[in-house]
Amino acid sequence: AYFLKFNNFIRGMKTHKNVKPAPHGTNWAQAGDQNDRLAGIYLSENINHIMEDIFIDQSGWADGYLPNGDGASPMLPTQFSHCIYGQHSSLWQTARRIFLSRGALNGGQFRSGFIGLNVITMDNQWQILISRGGGEAKGNYSLLDNYVGTVGGGKAFWNGTAGQLVGNVNNGGIVFGFTKLAGLDRAVIGNDELPRATLPTLINSTSPPGPVGLGGSGSSGSSLKFQSGATLAYSFLQRFNWGSEDDLNVEGIEQVVLDGTTAGAFYDFLTGGSGGTHLDLINRWLAMDDPWGEYLDYIRWTRGRLGNDVTVRTTPKTLNFLPNARQHTPGNRASIELDWHPNGLDGLPGDVVGDSVDIGEHVITWDIIPRNQIEDFTMRKGAGMRVVGLIDIAGDITADVDGNLFSVYGGGRVMTSGYDGANPIFVDLADGRYVNSGIVTGGVSIAARHRSEVILGYDDATFTVGPDDTLTVYGESLVGVDGAVGGTAALILQGTLALKPTLRLVAGTVPTAFSSYHGYDFPVIANRSCM
Repeated sequence: AYFLKFNNFIRGMKTHKNVKPAPHGTNWAQAGDQNDRLAGIYLSENINHIMEDIFIDQSGWADGYLPNGDGASPMLPTQFSHCIYGQHSSLWQTARRIFLSRGALNGGQFRSGFIGLNVITMDNQWQILISRGGGEAKGNYSLLDNYVGTVGGGKAFWNGTAGQLVGNVNNGGIVFGFTKLAGLDRAVIGNDELPRATLPTLINSTSPPGPVGLGGSGSSGSSLKFQSGATLAYSFLQRFNWGSEDDLNVEGIEQVVLDGTTAGAFYDFLTGGSGGTHLDLINRWLAMDDPWGEYLDYIRWTRGRLGNDVTVRTTPKTLNFLPNARQHTPGNRASIELDWHPNGLDGLPGDVVGDSVDIGEHVITWDIIPRNQIEDFTMRKGAGMRVVGLIDIAGDITADVDGNLFSVYGGGRVMTSGYDGANPIFVDLADGRYVNSGIVTGGVSIAARHRSEVILGYDDATFTVGPDDTLTVYGESLVGVDGAVGGTAALILQGTLALKPTLRLVAGTVPTAFSSYHGYDFPVIANRSCM
């Protein structure tokens, strides 16, 4: 999958054996020919890209490959193929619940900063690389939270038809580079589980080896490495059984517990069997339509065995947004558990039926799609919402006396069940969605721009534009009523209704420019352009 530009949201993607069937040339390129590179997801010139529930296994190489790069053999792994690759030209690459396993080199390589939440990497040459690539990287912040990495290194890279060994890149762990501020929290890396099958032996021979086991440690490099001036704001990493490195932050835990904290042991825990491997767990999850419950259980099971509190909240509460005191989170994103509880133990809003939200005086990006509706929602003085996910409010909205803003864009959605508050709410949409399914008695002003869709009354709902309110509709936006049960919705106009023309700027070659639709709508507001 290839994604370009901004505000992309990928959810629920699964790939397995992501390989090319044949090389671009006669033989597989072993020195990074772009035609023989591969990634399960490739990101370029992306802003605010969100990935959620992503499962990528065995990307960029095939079982039975030959180290001489014979074009008749399956795809050869090189250091230029990965599960996910994010170009240096991107910004704010975010992933939640992603499983990256058996990448040719990296589970994930992010060249301009990366926020990873609830991440598992398994059996990658490097687990995660966050470092500047070519050109001018845009990113300056990275966070990896609630992370488990296991089974590092293992695949070898050759060049030349004689099969000479270029190098076995076995860093195995996490690399931070060029990130001006990095956070690593609730992180575990441990247990190699080598040797294993289907990997060529490290030899220097003109006779290509067959798919036999690879001896030795696959994690001969560092579990945590810094380069290019990266600065770590905060780190809590637990490391054990990782090559020649000393164990870290696992004092007092018996060795038998550490040795038994493997992906294979978790598979046995699930099945009641014995002798399971990480490959058994991968195959189990591959066969499941929705592995994410067990996926999160694996993270909690691993961290729980290492002495951490992994309690799962089961009762509803009001979650208050507060940037983490350790100052290693961006402090403005709804998706980061550490900003709703100092140790992330409350999860996210909507994890439990009946949850309410109070964002205090903060302006935050609502980049989540909660599991359940939000009951009540409170914004205080100066607070605001940039909505690129979904917020569905079942109960009351409380606004400040000076008003609060919902800025809804890039496919973001706001759903309310009415509003009868005395204080104003402003909803500004650009390619956004708004639905009211209750009774709005006034106090809500709406501006619908650039292909936005607004349902003022769903089914029997009523929307009143009060005396001090405005409803502004720009060209190519859809505003009206809708429903599913044949009810009668009502729009009551007491305030201002404004219908605005839209300025279209078209880019292209005359005379085809106006027929090929290479353009965007840029609304003109008052005396300023929103370009």
